[in-house]
Order: sequence, then structure tokens, then C-alpha cells
Amino acid sequence: MPVAIAPRAYRPGPVPVRRLTVAYGGNADANGLLEAAAELAGRWGVQLRVVSFSVRDVAAYSAMINTAEAERLVLRSWWERTRADVDERLARTGGAPSAADVQIELGTGPDWRAAVESIEWRPGDLLLLGSGRRRRCSTCSSDRRPHGSSAPRRSR
Repeated sequence: MPVAIAPRAYRPGPVPVRRLTVAYGGNADANGLLEAAAELAGRWGVQLRVVSFSVRDVAAYSAMINTAEAERLVLRSWWERTRADVDERLARTGGAPSAADVQIELGTGPDWRAAVESIEWRPGDLLLLGSGRRRRCSTCSSDRRPHGSSAPRRSR
């Protein structure tokens, strides 16, 4: 089910959508977000950017290894794997935009805010999020309740 999220009292600004940014997790995109975003970008005539985010505290390992070189190698390999996966998936769709026109970026940081802010955002950008791997509803819910919650427990 598609969902749109916006702050309360949101009003579109004067800048139209110019670029769709897909938050991409490789195998986690079981529902076809990338392909749907590519189709939408082609229909709207806007750029398509694919961003893979990672929350990693690289500083925690700095005393043990040469983190700068190790991080460079990890990021290069991650980018290449993402590029190849995106190219393959978009080639199967046969539509616009072509894989060559899609920008691939990696957003990293010690927390989610830093990871998201580590990439460039411009007026007219729209972020698209997917739901990840498909699971039966019963495997997604929990009998745990937040501390102090008066919500009833699920009966079995």
C-alpha cells in the first residue's frame, strides 16, 4: 500500500519535484520500489537518484585498524555492488530513465540523521521509501507493550 508522509499543515512549496531519491536496500526492496520510481521519474520527466544509507560508527574501530583505507575500500565495494544491482534491475524494465542516467550515492554516518544529511539535498527533491522484505503480519507484531502502556495484549 503506498503511503505519503508529510509534516502537519504541509503546503507544497514554489519548487516543483525535480528529482526522485529512492532509499535503496538491495534485497530489501522486495516490493519493486526502484522499478516504480524509475517509471514515475520517466513519466514526470525528472531525475532519478538511488541512495543507500548505512548507520556505522567507524570511529569505534579507529584504534584497531587503518579506518580511512578500510572505509574507502568498503564504500567503493558497496557503491559498485549497488550500481551493478540498480543497472541490472533497470535494464529489465526497459523504460526511462536508462541506468546510465541514474545517480548512485551512499549516505553514511554514526546515526540516521547524520547518514541522511551526508548526501546533498536540493529544493525539489522527493524521498521515496519502501517497506522492505515481505513478511506475514503475524511475524511483524509482538506481544511486547511499551513500558506503562495500557494497550491490551494480543490474544492467541
